[in-house]
Amino acid sequence: MPAPTIAARATENIILPSTFGIAYSTIDMRVGVRGLWEVDLNEDDDRIRAVQRVRGLAWTPEGSLLVASADKLRCFDALGRMEWWWNPPRTFAFVVACTQAVAYVNGKILVATDDGEVSILDRQGSTLKRSKEDLTPRWLTTVGNRVVGTDGLNLLAWDMERTSPVVVRPLPEKAMGFAAGGRYVATRGMYRALIFDAETLESVAEIKTGGGLPVLALHPSRPELALADVNSAVIVDFMGREIERRPLERHVTALAYWNDLLLTSDG
Repeated sequence: MPAPTIAARATENIILPSTFGIAYSTIDMRVGVRGLWEVDLNEDDDRIRAVQRVRGLAWTPEGSLLVASADKLRCFDALGRMEWWWNPPRTFAFVVACTQAVAYVNGKILVATDDGEVSILDRQGSTLKRSKEDLTPRWLTTVGNRVVGTDGLNLLAWDMERTSPVVVRPLPEKAMGFAAGGRYVATRGMYRALIFDAETLESVAEIKTGGGLPVLALHPSRPELALADVNSAVIVDFMGREIERRPLERHVTALAYWNDLLLTSDG
């Protein structure tokens, strides 16, 4: 089975391991699977706007990669060939909506856009349902038969039968980063990381954080959390006790676990 549909993302870099390989995106809009394929999504060499960059990745059970970037959701097969793309509907002809989060579960795709719309697609990219929502997720992950994510202010869960979340849990601190792993999901704000049970969304732990970008990753099988710090990545348990610290030459921009191996991206 694929890994959760999002690794840590608080910057424009994403690392998303699975049994199919290690998917990644970069700030200059390159996306691919390490050692297998890479494509450049930059259609304007002169300037890359923030909303154009890759803002969400998700694996399908067949090994295809869903890429949310600019005004498209693209689906690439295992060889890096684009199978299909989907454009968000426009409320007004001159307003371009950009995709910002995506997740796949049971043959359906949940995708959110930055104009406040949430859509459910089939596996071929055809729209099944869509609506404007007050709570629009910035990050999404698959948990069992549903999707969990956050809009930054709340933890949210979808049953994939409707575009509105079926569970809304307010967060005590605004989320600037999100991660999923094993039985848990986590958010990171300015001062602390909050860990929740992925099924019930009940609070499990609260950990004070230091400096660095609001990047984090959860171990897939152990109660461990990796956090970006100033020029280092630190691994702590759910009590906040430091297990390991890895010095790096630059700021950590993305973290993800691949089995027991902690992957980092710095820049």
